[in-house]
Amino acid sequence: MKRGFIERKIPAKRQNNIYVLPKAVTLIEDFDSFQSVEDEIVQALTAEEKRTLKEMLIKSTQTVAGHVILSK
Repeated sequence: MKRGFIERKIPAKRQNNIYVLPKAVTLIEDFDSFQSVEDEIVQALTAEEKRTLKEMLIKSTQTVAGHVILSK
């Protein structure tokens, strides 16, 4: 809500409606583009290579996340 991606409207006491705003639609479209590129990149990899790549990316992400947490 603060960043302009969604909007919450409360028409009744027990009802919360959340609406996707145009800024979020653009972001979602960008995700679709990234998915297409990712699919193209990994299409030449075997199932084992894809699994290995995924494991390495997870490990790298965890390492970076650990550094970010430690630096705060």
